[in-house]
Amino acid sequence: MRWFDKFFSLFRFDYVLIYTAIGDEDCIKMIGKLNENGIPYKTKVRGIYAGRKKRDLGFDTKLSQYDIFVEKGFEHKGRSVINEK
Repeated sequence: MRWFDKFFSLFRFDYVLIYTAIGDEDCIKMIGKLNENGIPYKTKVRGIYAGRKKRDLGFDTKLSQYDIFVEKGFEHKGRSVINEK
């Protein structure tokens, strides 16, 4: 798959947002649940800029936002897996 096909696949309507995780730990936990159940997913990362000085540039991963998308056919199963405790 070419890079632009992969990039634009997020803008097609064959994937549905099922969860927004804040921080690495929450994202890894939810992706682990999806992997265990064989649900295909994609993520989109939105970092929060945390640099206060010129030498301290970067993203604060504790506050980064991760949008987790699943294929439309797996939406119901994905939501039920995510909502399990």
